[in-house]
Amino acid sequence: MKIDELRRVCVVGAGLMGRQIALNTAHHGYAVRLWDASPEQLRAARGWAEEYLASRIEKGRWTKDEADAARARLVFAADLAEAGGEADLAIEAVVEDLEVKRAVFAELDRLCPPRATHGPGDRHAAR
Repeated sequence: MKIDELRRVCVVGAGLMGRQIALNTAHHGYAVRLWDASPEQLRAARGWAEEYLASRIEKGRWTKDEADAARARLVFAADLAEAGGEADLAIEAVVEDLEVKRAVFAELDRLCPPRATHGPGDRHAAR
């Protein structure tokens, strides 16, 4: 897959970094599905996104239309299969624990379509 063919992005991990990656990716025109193993973390990310979007509008950094478009492109996925099932690119932003990362990448390998890329050395890496 070439970069200009990329349309759908999966972000795994809704902590501070993951939620920012997801929202800014949505702002730049990509359909994003954000997922976290913790439903509480996913709810917190949703609340943060609403606050962030409102502050961007209030400060004049984004228009209401830009914020609405980003909000429409960002989905908070119920499970990893929903998040990665149609992804062209998967980004992990989970805890800095090698075993957790390995488990996430194994699941992404299983769930993402063959065209997807999701990290260095993955079997689906873009050519």
